[in-house]
Amino acid sequence: MSGTDHHRPDVQGLRAVAVLAVVAFHVGDSPIARNRGVGGVELLPGGFTGVDVFFVISGFVITALLLRRADRDGGVALRDFAARRVRRILPALALMSVVVLALGIVVLDPFGAQQFAARTSMAAALLGANVYLYRHTGYFDSSAAANPFLHTWSLSVEEQTYLLLPLGVALAAAVALRRRRSTAWCVGAGAVAVAATSFALAVALSAGWGTSVVQAPERLSFLAAPTRWWEFAAGALVAAWASHPRQLPRRVAAVLGIAGLVAIVGGALRLGPGTPWPSLWTLVPVLGTVGVLVAGATTNPAGQLLSSRPLGWIGDRSYAWYLWHWPCIVLAAAIWPSLAWIPAVAAVASLLPAAASYRWVEQPLRHDSSIVGRRAALLGAVCTGAVLLVGLIVLTGADRGWGLREEDGWYDRPEGRNVGCLQLNRDLRADWPETACTSPPPPGGAGTVLVLGDAQASGVTPAVIDAAASLGLGTTEWNRAGCPFLARAPLDAPGCGDWQVQAWSLVERLRPAAVVLAADESAYTGVAGSGELLGDADGNAPATDADAAANWAGALAATLDRLDALGIPAVVVGGAPDLGPTFPRDVQSLLRPHPPVPQVDLTAAQRRRSSVWEQQEQTVRDHPTATLVDPLPVLCDPVCRGVVDGVWRFHERNELTNAGSRLLTDELRTALGRLTGR
Repeated sequence: MSGTDHHRPDVQGLRAVAVLAVVAFHVGDSPIARNRGVGGVELLPGGFTGVDVFFVISGFVITALLLRRADRDGGVALRDFAARRVRRILPALALMSVVVLALGIVVLDPFGAQQFAARTSMAAALLGANVYLYRHTGYFDSSAAANPFLHTWSLSVEEQTYLLLPLGVALAAAVALRRRRSTAWCVGAGAVAVAATSFALAVALSAGWGTSVVQAPERLSFLAAPTRWWEFAAGALVAAWASHPRQLPRRVAAVLGIAGLVAIVGGALRLGPGTPWPSLWTLVPVLGTVGVLVAGATTNPAGQLLSSRPLGWIGDRSYAWYLWHWPCIVLAAAIWPSLAWIPAVAAVASLLPAAASYRWVEQPLRHDSSIVGRRAALLGAVCTGAVLLVGLIVLTGADRGWGLREEDGWYDRPEGRNVGCLQLNRDLRADWPETACTSPPPPGGAGTVLVLGDAQASGVTPAVIDAAASLGLGTTEWNRAGCPFLARAPLDAPGCGDWQVQAWSLVERLRPAAVVLAADESAYTGVAGSGELLGDADGNAPATDADAAANWAGALAATLDRLDALGIPAVVVGGAPDLGPTFPRDVQSLLRPHPPVPQVDLTAAQRRRSSVWEQQEQTVRDHPTATLVDPLPVLCDPVCRGVVDGVWRFHERNELTNAGSRLLTDELRTALGRLTGR
């Protein structure tokens, strides 16, 4: 590989591979895909690794640029570097942000997704989208799927890195001058030190270490810049190595290039959202990218393939396409929430605004060398200010619903959701608010029923409270969204394990008269497509739907065994029917101000969960101290409706209102009475 070649067509091709992987992953992990039971694992499970490829490329390209400037001028020209970054990144980002925010006013829910999007866009304009998302949601969380600015976390990581990388090269140049070493040698040494430190931090946090110091270390590891610096450092190390002309033997270059490309593609095909990230597995795409970069452009088959014209065309527009593809998918899904093919069409169609942005915004400004100093600062301020202004306008209007009104019945929600008895953020550790989550037994009564599970458990709690009170029992609840009370946590939610430990401690301390376990079993067995699958007893991901159902039944059996050993009976409540992605609260917007209320036939609702339900029934039958309550026959007569005679039974697509919950009171009273002898 020649250090004199500034333009690397294979690098553009590598950018194309990276953006294609990310786009394919997002098509498979779109809001529609998740709602229909098809997650990103179905299309390209590890396509998100394309971002890691981008990070290595950025480290390589930017460091090579800085080294050339240092060799030529004796310094890195921070002022010029900053101006180039402003021209390259901010105008295109601002254009996308303003357009998407404006379109979002019309098509997004003003009471939820619209406000989340506005805040994320403003954070991205201030180079902090990753920080905002860390504090509010995870990249793979279902709640994040409707955020059109979710993808800007990686841009913030890059921009934060760009603030420090030129300073590091400048420091290396100063050390090189003092110690009579080459700047490239010092940069390489620094890159090794940064990579080792950053990699160790990333692996530790992604493994869950540091919970006593930071909240949700796994999420922090994914979104934080310091845990990604080793990837940039890997690219910087290649740039330092390549800064002097050298040529690898052709066979060596061929092996490196092919092996690198296979690693990148193989990682995208075989890895998945359940893999701790970044971790040792992240070495696969990172080292693969390093191999391709070291191999060079034309001396090996991989380089020749990557240098092809079609890949080069996509690579040139990769930044613009990355900016536009996810917003187009999200907005299209909001307009047509039931059409399975919409995400793919939207992803391809997003090439149109991407190409326009590249042609008329990115390229002209990028090459306008007159925009430096104050002019560059003014350009950056205008771009940032425009996004902040539009974001504030959207927040103000969305807070007032743009004149829309939510149904009063949607706020007839279980009280536990409002006082912390349902922890909505499953990554963040939280203590149990005992007083707020405890309903004492009626006068003369004794004992308590403990309700544990995910949001479905919160939904049945009002019925449990009424049923328990009629039997002279109190009620205590402690629930966490996306976390079933089982012997295993979902593979992509290590934070659930912490809550499960807390919940078991609560069981052992309270020694309740009975435990009510409630969860949407379909959500953890691939039926609902949320990607929140349970592993087997060894933590391995299920290979088939049958394996997923067996994993659920096995985890439930282990839970019931443990409760039985403590002498505590259990009521297992199945998940409520799912009314689908067009529930009014999810799709209400200026475009659709009065969406119709969907309904589901009882037979269809039963068919949806049949594979796991049969195994769950058998598991409960095998435990005499447990009983199973099926909410479907009660809530569906024979059609599951969101609203009946003007009374809302659901406040979200599969979560019950107080009125809907209390329809289950008789069933729960019978079950609790039989198990407790009351």
